[in-house]
Amino acid sequence: MDLIVLSSPEAIEKEAQIVNVLFEEGLSVFHCRKPQWSADQVAELIQGIALPYRSQITIHQHHKLAEELGLQRLHYTEANRKTVSQTELSLHRQKDITLSTSLHQLSDYNTTAQQFDYVFYGPVFNSISKQGYTAVVSGDFQLPPRQSTQAKRIGLGGIDETNIHQAAAYGFEGVAVLGTLWTQPQKAVQRFRSLKRITDTY
Repeated sequence: MDLIVLSSPEAIEKEAQIVNVLFEEGLSVFHCRKPQWSADQVAELIQGIALPYRSQITIHQHHKLAEELGLQRLHYTEANRKTVSQTELSLHRQKDITLSTSLHQLSDYNTTAQQFDYVFYGPVFNSISKQGYTAVVSGDFQLPPRQSTQAKRIGLGGIDETNIHQAAAYGFEGVAVLGTLWTQPQKAVQRFRSLKRITDTY
């Protein structure tokens, strides 16, 4: 099962150093999501992450930085996905850029499944980092089987070590974590290790 880490939207002390350790611990993909940051701020954070891990970094904002920083992964927010042209997505595909997006309505999956490599869907559980951001799935929720040409489904929202098993039972092929790591950054590495031990069993 894939384990993806999203950045805190806020500044975290020694964030780049922590992310480097997470990669050393086996992190496969880091999503840099800083909605309020300038391009220079995002670039500074990414430049603090060791060069060998650049191919594993996805940016949510300031996509033009990708070429400058040698990144091969782009995320489209739900709002941006609705305005991006098919031509732009096709050009990224031709360059072997990995594309992801976010869904809040599962009905949108059928229109995005062929265009993106994976999609975030949630919140699967009540959010840890956003008060009032409650789960959109119920106990009997089950994702339909995925065709090989369709985007992977990654569960997002409220994920911690107590409910990864339930996310897998729902049919998610991966999970993305944010609050469980960044609400207490000093424990981020320790918590990541615990999460990865669980996801590695799938």
